[in-house]
Amino acid sequence: MYFPLLLMLAAAPAELACDLGPEAVVVYRFADLPPAVITEARRGFAVGGIAEASAPYNATDVIRAGLPQRQFVRGYGVGRYWIIWFEQGGFVSGRRTVALRRVDTRRGEAARYLMEPGTVFAGDACAASRAILAGVRSGLAY
Repeated sequence: MYFPLLLMLAAAPAELACDLGPEAVVVYRFADLPPAVITEARRGFAVGGIAEASAPYNATDVIRAGLPQRQFVRGYGVGRYWIIWFEQGGFVSGRRTVALRRVDTRRGEAARYLMEPGTVFAGDACAASRAILAGVRSGLAY
């Protein structure tokens, strides 16, 4: 009875790209983010961790020891921001966003990023990304 439904879900078309403007850069692997973004994302996701795109993670509320609670989906670099799309596993699973904002540094210092408060949104990640860039903030936590 459930088997045909599973086939339909597996055969669903891939998610379309999100147009965040001509200057937007998109990456499909966590490892392809700039090093300063990776450092801050790992710090921000220290509790629960984040898996590389398509790597195993705890997608449901059945927890397997050693697996991260999140999975990277893609990242968009736009202006001062890198917006990370990720799947949140567990009891309240689903797609989420979080933005990391480039911090002004002194001349000659390496770029730094900080997770921007209020940029965690659930649901339509493209709409959330546009909202983040427009200055909208949420009350969700990562």
